[in-house]
Order: sequence, then C-alpha cells, then structure tokens
Amino acid sequence: MDLAPTTRLHTLVVPLLVAGCSAPDPGDTYGGPWSPAGDLGELLERVLSGTVDPRDRPALEAFVEEASTQDGPWTHSIRTATSEDGVAWTVDPAIVWEHASVPDAGIADDGRICVFAVDGAIDRFVERALANDPAFQEQGLVGLAGLALRCGEDGAALGPEEPLVVGGNSGVVVDPDVVRLDDGTWDLLYVTGDPVSFLEEVVPPGTAPLTWPRVARAEDGLSFADHAAADAGRAFLDPTHLREEDGSWWMLWSGLWTARSEDDERTWVVADEPEGLPAMTPDLVRDDGVTWLYHGCSGEPGICLARFVGEGEWVLEGGRLLERARAPTVVRVPDGTWRMYFVDDGTF
Repeated sequence: MDLAPTTRLHTLVVPLLVAGCSAPDPGDTYGGPWSPAGDLGELLERVLSGTVDPRDRPALEAFVEEASTQDGPWTHSIRTATSEDGVAWTVDPAIVWEHASVPDAGIADDGRICVFAVDGAIDRFVERALANDPAFQEQGLVGLAGLALRCGEDGAALGPEEPLVVGGNSGVVVDPDVVRLDDGTWDLLYVTGDPVSFLEEVVPPGTAPLTWPRVARAEDGLSFADHAAADAGRAFLDPTHLREEDGSWWMLWSGLWTARSEDDERTWVVADEPEGLPAMTPDLVRDDGVTWLYHGCSGEPGICLARFVGEGEWVLEGGRLLERARAPTVVRVPDGTWRMYFVDDGTF
C-alpha cells in the first residue's frame, strides 16, 4: 500500500480532539464518568474496544473531518480495464468501487470476479463507532484500514460490499493478496499493525508501524482464520505471492524485495537484495507457465508490465500500460480475456 506514506494525521493531537468538546459533568446528560480522549490513540482505543461514549462524537467528527482532507483509501476509487492480450488495455468509464484502495482480485468457483480491497468508507465511521459496532473488534478498523469484498458476474459491476473477518484482527488490516489453492481454499496474504502508528506515521527512521505479512485462509472467501504469522524481521507493504508447482511459495513486495517459503508460508527466507526492477504495488500473475508482474511504474504514476525470465531477471513489456493509475491487480477470466482493477486517486 504505497498510499500510506502520504496519510499523515499526526496533526490530530489533543487540541483538535478536544476542540469544542469540553467535558460535561460526569453525571450530566448520559450519566456516568467520562473524560475527553487525550489523543488519537486513546480515541481509537475506545473505537477498537467498543467503549465509545456518545460524548465522544465531537472528537470522532473532528478526526474524520481531518482525515478526509488527507490522502488515503477514503479519497480513492477503484476502476477496471479489459484486455485481449494483457498488454493493451481499455479502461471502463465507470468507477466500480468508491472509497476503496489497493485491490486484489480472484475468480470464484461460479466464475464471478471477487475484488478484495481496503475499505475507505469513512463516511460511516462515526456512526459505527458511536454504535460500538462489533465489526471493529472482528474485522479491524473498518472504514479506515479494514478489508472488504465485492463480487460481480461481469467484473464491471460489483455486488454489495461485504466486510471480511480476518483472524479477528482489531487493528489495521490492509493490502490483501489472494491465491486460490487447488482445493478451492482462498489463501489471503495481508498486513496488520497498530492503527495509531499507521495513521500518524510517527515512527523512528528505519522502522514501520506494520508487521510482517500474515496468512489467513477461508473456504468461503469471507471468514478467514489465521494460518501463519511468521516474522522474518521485516515490515513492509504491498505483498504479492504465488504458489510454485513444488508447493513452495514466492512473495514479492514494493521495491521488489523477495522471500520464499518451503513450509506452507509458516517461515520465510528473505533475499539479501531486491530483484532488479524498481516496481511498486506489484501483482504477480502466472499464465500458461509465464510469470508476469503488473506494477506501478517508476517515476510518474502509471502501470507497467514485466516478464520473469529467471534468476531474478525481469524484462519490461509493452511500455506504460496505463497513465495516472496505480496499485494494479489482474486476473484471466473464464472467457480468456483479462481484467485489471486499479486505483484512481482522483488524477485519472
């Protein structure tokens, strides 16, 4: 999720949270002791623990107002494009999913295309929080940095949004990447972390507010149970992965660092150096024995394509496929055509 570095909400400190919301008398209006949240961390802790008080509304509204002016999933939309060869693309005019980001797509057993994405429906956040919605305890920080799913028969029109349960995470849950196993199980790679650090991005140099990617699996594509959470000493965004014929796993992430697992994703061995391609928000696709990598181009926003030729070597193909687009995911649909989903952050 290369989008997070521009999401800086660290201006949301005590003055903003308590502005205009002086503490009422503990016995006033709602009855019971209460005090304003001292900072963003305390406010989000109330949301995640289901202990929001109606008197927290002004602070929640101030948070959402500030967040809505910052770059993040709530300011992004997902568009789609089609191709006959995976190289020349035609963009559909309609937005397929508003207020969502960093998509990843898979094909369901019935042929529908299912799109997993970071849910940025921040307009529903305040009311959900005030209702102490159990989704925050089960699905992460929905509306800000939780995952959701939408499926559609033709891929251009997606059905209703369904929130994902991902191992009962109650913090940040972002950057989905799905692989269908031979038995039909959905294998989900995702990143989780502390919501305050993620939103404020106030972390020491060389560290990150996120974890090594976790693995969860589901038979239905909706309710995922954690499979593995191995830590290889790194924290990063935008993972993509493939299963090899011998059962091992291959993972790449932004910057094109790589890791391999030979024990069903329980432990990983990280390469000493990144592979020789400056790729961001990568998406691995294997078709007819060829491994393709759709990724954010270096320099100006856009989507590029590379073909793997072995030993860490990639060959760029087709030039810049799309301009002013990022975070691609590509699937080969049952009729043989290709469909891409990508992020439009308002510049497309």
